[in-house]
Amino acid sequence: MKLTLAITNYNRYDLLLESFSQVIDDPRIDEIIIMDDHSKDEYWNKIKELPALSPKIKVVRQLENRNMSVNKRDAIFHSKNDWVLIGDSDNIFGKDYLDALEKIWSKPHQPIDTWIYSPSFARPTFDYRKFEDYIFDLTDLPKLNDPSCNCLFNTCNYVVNREKYLEVWKENKEMRGSDTIWMNYLWLKNEYCFYVVPGMYYFHRIHSGSGFAQEMDYNMKKAEEIKKKILSL
Repeated sequence: MKLTLAITNYNRYDLLLESFSQVIDDPRIDEIIIMDDHSKDEYWNKIKELPALSPKIKVVRQLENRNMSVNKRDAIFHSKNDWVLIGDSDNIFGKDYLDALEKIWSKPHQPIDTWIYSPSFARPTFDYRKFEDYIFDLTDLPKLNDPSCNCLFNTCNYVVNREKYLEVWKENKEMRGSDTIWMNYLWLKNEYCFYVVPGMYYFHRIHSGSGFAQEMDYNMKKAEEIKKKILSL
């Protein structure tokens, strides 16, 4: 199993370091892309030195701020591997996340390139474990009305096939902090699946500096609009 860890970043450094520190030496992660959305120079001047930590690390800076959706797409584009873990720089990924994914991928006919492999627990707050081993597709979407399922579909930090992600992705400039559920809508619309991996956990920070929290009311409104679009598929 070889993955690219593609981390999107904007005006962070210390949190960014923590995001990949537990897996930087794990052979299953053989590339770490840091896609910086044109951070201020005070951050970028430190970020651009990170490849000195490991030959796995590659840093790319946007020429201007592009927003979260485009920055994620570009992080995927710059990845060399077929499979990519999309991570936010304010979250933390450990070896247990990779262990759970590897356990699933050791089964026959896995991995499947039309599946998103989603974590089941964004510790300590967002618990989706009741959906473990569940496959969401067009045949069963009403569970989105469950608050925890709705939250799951607004949380990224999952593993995707690079080619399929780039094939499906479309920009929607109205989607700022609600870009994840927009991408999941596009994924399901293409008749692809969303699988919740048992035991695949990571640490998800909640703080005022997050992109979603900075425009909470707007992002919640847009996420609700996209949820309705998913339910109408």
